[in-house]
Amino acid sequence: MHFGSFTLTDTPPVYGTGCRNPQQFLREVLAEALLAEALGFNSVWVPEHHFGLCGCLSFDESRARFDEEMQLVRTAWTEAGFTFAGTFHQVREPLTVLPRPVPPHPPIYVACFSRPTVEMAARSGFNAIFAPFAATMMFGSLLEAAAQCKALAREAGYPHSKVMCSYFFCLADSAAETLRAKERLLYYLQGILPAFLDDRRTVPPHIAYFVAIVERLRAMQPHDLGERSIVTGNLEQCLATLKCVEAAGIEEVILYFNFGAYTHTNTRHMMECFAGEVMPHFAA
Repeated sequence: MHFGSFTLTDTPPVYGTGCRNPQQFLREVLAEALLAEALGFNSVWVPEHHFGLCGCLSFDESRARFDEEMQLVRTAWTEAGFTFAGTFHQVREPLTVLPRPVPPHPPIYVACFSRPTVEMAARSGFNAIFAPFAATMMFGSLLEAAAQCKALAREAGYPHSKVMCSYFFCLADSAAETLRAKERLLYYLQGILPAFLDDRRTVPPHIAYFVAIVERLRAMQPHDLGERSIVTGNLEQCLATLKCVEAAGIEEVILYFNFGAYTHTNTRHMMECFAGEVMPHFAA
């Protein structure tokens, strides 16, 4: 199993005076990406959320827009002189995107938080990324989510589609440090709640599951956070969780080190600890 480094560049308004300077934060994220490469991580993931509330827009249309735009991007990568007639986007005159990507196109990974997204990704030949808590809400477990996603992909003629997952991570030397990591994670999660719809009377049906997530997070205490959200504890505990993930058929885990206003110095140290103490147990 491979490992990647992940960040959502979180700095929501709730951080107050702890909000990060965007220019400095970008420099730190770049430095962490270079460190990840030097330490032997397989990938670096930098979502385009622009330091705000997860970049959440266009809820009523989000399902249809997302599906259409995924197909538009792949068409642009794979066809020269293409046209496109969609609901939201039209390319009426033949268009060729240059420079052309290496065939067939760059790998596409879809973050899956609902069954329709899983089905769309699998049947389109896209790779899937699960947040374990969302996978459990949808399928009962990460194992079952991975199995069903791969089965759908095989049925659609894509036997080599990959399944990945993301985890918050903190290697802790004591119970007190484990608790601090969970407190920091809850601080982050509750800080982004204003980005999500929370009224069951008005939320669009295709994202109604977000209401349950918001309600659960509002009532949550740090000790409620477990292996569905964060890999933490001592080395033995972290290895046990990740070995279960590996057994579920996950090809790569992308790890979120820098969350909840964690400092750049602490993030670098945690990445180094992971590479030195955890990663060798999964070497080929």
